[in-house]
Amino acid sequence: MATRIALIKVGQVTQADLQELVDDQVREGLRLEYKQELPGKGDDAMKEFLKDVTGLANAEGGDLLFGIEEGRDDLRGVAVSITGLDPELGEDEQIRRLENSLANNVDPPIHGVRPVAIRLANGRWVLHLRVPRSLDIPHMVNRAGHRQFWVRHSASAAPMTASEVRGAVLRSRDLQERVDRWRHQRVDHLEAGEGIGRWSSRGRLYVHVVPLAWEGRLDVATASFKQQLSVNLEHRYLNEMRLNFDGYVQSSIGHDGSTAARVQWFADGRVEVAVSGLVTPSRLPDFLEDPLFDGLLADKWIVSAVEGAVRTLRALEVDYPLLVGVTVADVDGAWLHDAKRVPRYRELPTFDRGRLPLPALLVTEDVANHWSFLKATLDHVWRAAGHQWSYSFDQQGRRRDWEWREYR
Repeated sequence: MATRIALIKVGQVTQADLQELVDDQVREGLRLEYKQELPGKGDDAMKEFLKDVTGLANAEGGDLLFGIEEGRDDLRGVAVSITGLDPELGEDEQIRRLENSLANNVDPPIHGVRPVAIRLANGRWVLHLRVPRSLDIPHMVNRAGHRQFWVRHSASAAPMTASEVRGAVLRSRDLQERVDRWRHQRVDHLEAGEGIGRWSSRGRLYVHVVPLAWEGRLDVATASFKQQLSVNLEHRYLNEMRLNFDGYVQSSIGHDGSTAARVQWFADGRVEVAVSGLVTPSRLPDFLEDPLFDGLLADKWIVSAVEGAVRTLRALEVDYPLLVGVTVADVDGAWLHDAKRVPRYRELPTFDRGRLPLPALLVTEDVANHWSFLKATLDHVWRAAGHQWSYSFDQQGRRRDWEWREYR
C-alpha cells in the first residue's frame, strides 16, 4: 500500500507534509524509511546507504527521508521530530555524492532514483530520496569487497535468499512479458476495428508507451491536461477529442467516418498512438496501384510518435522508466521503397508477413536524440523487407541529412 508521501510528486513534498508524519506518528514500513543524518563517507556507512536503497528497489520501491528523527522503544520507527540537515553540508554536493555512490556501487544501476532537497523554515533541509520499483531487479551492492543482494521486508532490509534472487529475476521477466501481452492484445483489438469503426487505409503504426514504476493517475478531465497535449504532441490532424472509458482519446476522422489516426491516453499513464496510411497504391509509372510502403515516412512517423508521447508524459510528470513498444501492421505483400529515388521493379523487396511486433525499448532518462535511440527499431522494420538497415542512416550509422519528400 502506498504511503501518503508516495502519493505526492517528487519535488512537491513540503515541510507541512513532513510535519504530518510526526503529528500522526507515522511508522516506517515496507516503502518508507527515516534517517536522522546523511551517511558518512566511510565504507560501512555507504554500504548501509546502498543496502537501504537497493532493498527498496528490489521490493516495491519507496521513500528515504534524511533529517527525520525516529523514536525509541515503543516508538521505534515512528517519526518524532524534523531535525533537518546542516545547511553547511551543501545540498547539491551531498546529492551528487550519493548519486555517484549509487552509480558506481550498484549492479545493475537503479534508474530513476530522484533525490530532492526540502527546505525548512529554520534554514535546515531534509533530503527526500524516492526509489522506484525497478524493472531490472535484482540489484546488488558491490562496494569494498561487499557483494550482496538486499530486499526490504516490513521496516528493514535483509539479505536476499537464493530463492528470492531467482524470484526477482522471474518477476522482472514477467513484467516485460505482461507489457508485451497487453501491447499485442491492444493491436488485435484495433486491427479488428474495435473502438475505431474502420481504418482509412492500409499499413498501420502502433506505438505503446508504458510507465513501469509510476503510481499516479492522469487527471484527464482537466484543462491543464489538455493544455499539455496541445503543447507537446503533434495534434493538428486530430479533429475529435473526448473522454472515454479508458481515459482520453484523440482521433483523426475523415469525412467518410474512417479513422486515420488515434491517440489513447490511459488514466494510469499508458499511451497508445495508432496511425494509418503507411501503405498506399503506387503512383510510380512502373508500379501503378501496387502497394508501396514508404520506409522513410515510416521512420519519421515512428520517431515523431515516440518522441511526442514521451515528451508529453514527462510534461505531465510521469516518472521514468518507460517501456516503448512499436508494432507495424497490415503490410504483407507491400513493396518497401526509400522515397528518395525511382527504383527498378526488381530492386523492391516485399514484406512476407502482415504484422511486425518489434522488441520493446527501455527509456530510463531524457533521450537527447530519438533518431539514434530508435535506430535499432527502424533497422528492424527495413530488414523485415530485405534491406540491411534503414535508409534514414548511412553505412556508418549516421542519420542522412537530406530534405524529405515523398514519391508515391
